[in-house]
Amino acid sequence: MRLEKDSLGELEVPDEAYYGVQTVRCSGNYKIGNHTYNEFPEVIRAMAEIKKGLRHHQQRNRCFESCQSRSYMQSGRRTDCR
Repeated sequence: MRLEKDSLGELEVPDEAYYGVQTVRCSGNYKIGNHTYNEFPEVIRAMAEIKKGLRHHQQRNRCFESCQSRSYMQSGRRTDCR
């Protein structure tokens, strides 16, 4: 587990998770059933595609330094979102 921090405090996030503290917090606050995010890979891929498009836009408009943008692009590839 890794410890991540947001404006509401710190929470543990699984080491293998590609999500962060906000997702952990939401999943604890909004229990809808006994489902996990891994049961919906199409949703995860769709979210990765949206984030990838945003990264392209931000990179084109120079919202990030090039090294930061490259690291974001590489993280998007880990979700098989090409």
